[in-house]
Amino acid sequence: MGKGWCRRERILVKWGDNPPLRFAVEPYFDFTILIRIFWGNAIVKPSKGTTMKLNIKALALAAGIAWGLAILLLTYWFLLMGYEGETLSRLSNVYLGYSVTWYGGFIGLAWGFVDGLIGGAVLAWLYNRFVPKPAEAPEGAAI
Repeated sequence: MGKGWCRRERILVKWGDNPPLRFAVEPYFDFTILIRIFWGNAIVKPSKGTTMKLNIKALALAAGIAWGLAILLLTYWFLLMGYEGETLSRLSNVYLGYSVTWYGGFIGLAWGFVDGLIGGAVLAWLYNRFVPKPAEAPEGAAI
């Protein structure tokens, strides 16, 4: 084995105005993926001639779960803190059977899931509909 195999290298990573971070890594291990994930810089760049589309089912499901849980948790927060919930009770005009009660929170969960599911699907469909199409590559061009 050569000298470089066991030697640790120091890497300085700098984001914006933040002070640089020091990492001691093995030369054969690439930390850049972990750094990008932890600091939110994991950007997926599409190759030339492709467009990135949203998965309609995944976004709809994620939006439905998030909105349903938000209504459930907000209802329970109001109940636990003793708020009257005048503003929150206006959801009963939109969600049939909803009220600021322990049972009404589950009804809000169901209605919120359906509402978020439809909203997420429509949002993903609209995004996919209006995303620009890739330019046609001339014949013989390398992609």
